[in-house]
Amino acid sequence: MLVGFTSVITDFIVYKLLIFFHLPYPIAKAVSFSTGAICSFQLNRIWTFGDTASLGSKAAKFSMLYLSGLALNLTVNHLFILILPSDFAGKINLAFIFATCASAMFNYLGMKTFVFVSSDNS
Repeated sequence: MLVGFTSVITDFIVYKLLIFFHLPYPIAKAVSFSTGAICSFQLNRIWTFGDTASLGSKAAKFSMLYLSGLALNLTVNHLFILILPSDFAGKINLAFIFATCASAMFNYLGMKTFVFVSSDNS
């Protein structure tokens, strides 16, 4: 839970900072998501799943998973920005929350069943 929270906070801070500097929402979201993903990989690999083996195939699997998660995140974020009324003050934050929840669930399940599977279970 702490790893996920740390990754989301990293994502959110980078996202808000890039929006502050007037980057388009999709670009800001892609960059912030990628920053959170790097944080997530390192913390999950070492702390959550206790994997200290070489990065090799796990990094490749993680990259494939997170690219799919990024597509899901960008799609949900974009849909909520389009659907919510333009005068809604919390529109950007709410879109971020829904996009993050969708991709976090997807990514965690993928890490547990695809990326960090122990050799006993594969």
